[in-house]
Amino acid sequence: MADIDINTDSWRTHAGDTAGIGQTVEQGGSAYMAALDGNVFGVFTPMILPAYTAVSQIFAQRNTEFGQRVQKGAELLKNAANDFDRNEQTLQERFNSIGQQIGEH
Repeated sequence: MADIDINTDSWRTHAGDTAGIGQTVEQGGSAYMAALDGNVFGVFTPMILPAYTAVSQIFAQRNTEFGQRVQKGAELLKNAANDFDRNEQTLQERFNSIGQQIGEH
């Protein structure tokens, strides 16, 4: 049986990177309105701005949701790494205990 080398530290690193991306996506949803002034579309502002605002609000909401989902995925990956390490440690302790019991007889 071959040993399988699983590096859970890389999982945690990727989870941290992914969480940062999720935060950026979430924050990006609100950036679209920050640059707008009251007359952004010139004479067409009264016609275009209400529709633009409605679409932008949907965009912001979706960005927020997607950013939160990406962050949740990062959290799940980090938890998976922690669970894997914990299970690995528990199994190692059990195998060591069995080995000691066999060695005593």
